[in-house]
Amino acid sequence: APDGPIVGSAQLVAASRPNGRYRAEVQKVMVRPSHRRRRLGTQLVEHIETIARERRITLLHLDTSEGPSGARELYERLGYSYAGGIPGWALDPDRTPAKNAIFYKMLS
Repeated sequence: APDGPIVGSAQLVAASRPNGRYRAEVQKVMVRPSHRRRRLGTQLVEHIETIARERRITLLHLDTSEGPSGARELYERLGYSYAGGIPGWALDPDRTPAKNAIFYKMLS
């Protein structure tokens, strides 16, 4: 419900340079563990994509953790392409350095 507790979030950050105004980064897609497996992550990403299209953004990119705390399956299911990763990019919750997974999607 709109007046209920916040259980998820997502951000769309448009590139600010003139030569990159067609692209944006998807950031902070998060759903509370108690509310996962209810398609909320899918709905958040699909809403971000709708906003991007309205703003004439044609390329989205993002990164997530490569490990179990990441959302690689979600992004692949939604049509994002894996572009690679950087070892030791961020610390997992247990403070272990983890590789990230970089994704992109061309919007029509």
